[in-house]
Amino acid sequence: MKFRKHWKTVLLGVIACFVFAQVIRPPLTNPPISTEPRWDSPRTRELVRRACFDCHSNQVTYPWYAQVAPVRWWLWHHVSEGREHLNFSQPDSDLDVEDLVEAIRENEMPTPDYKLMHPRARLTASEKDSLVVGLLRTFQEQAAPDSTTRSDSLESLDESKKVVD
Repeated sequence: MKFRKHWKTVLLGVIACFVFAQVIRPPLTNPPISTEPRWDSPRTRELVRRACFDCHSNQVTYPWYAQVAPVRWWLWHHVSEGREHLNFSQPDSDLDVEDLVEAIRENEMPTPDYKLMHPRARLTASEKDSLVVGLLRTFQEQAAPDSTTRSDSLESLDESKKVVD
């Protein structure tokens, strides 16, 4: 019964908190791009752009609702954490290709919440396969241009596909 008497006060308090939250605005920025990997193909870059760049690069496209707290805070944290783990715009970013491939294969990346809001990031099984092969070729070629290393890694990819499938 008391709630019915004070609902206007509670509503005004909630609105005041929401308005005040808009003042706290972490920066949604895109630092300069130092470089981008030498992709093995335009297809690999296109798939990485669709599924990864909005969290793992300095080329983030922020949606309109990123201007509203608390969504802004969540996106800021999510992108900061994503860039910390892997940043395609910074070649010195510490990259473990095998971990990256595993995250894609086990549907950990892109994250379910990202795919919910970005349908283009929902990759088909064949697109995931193309992405994995492209990432392996791109990053193992840059790390070890020796062709035997590349072919060994691609053979292990075929073995891992058999296990996953």
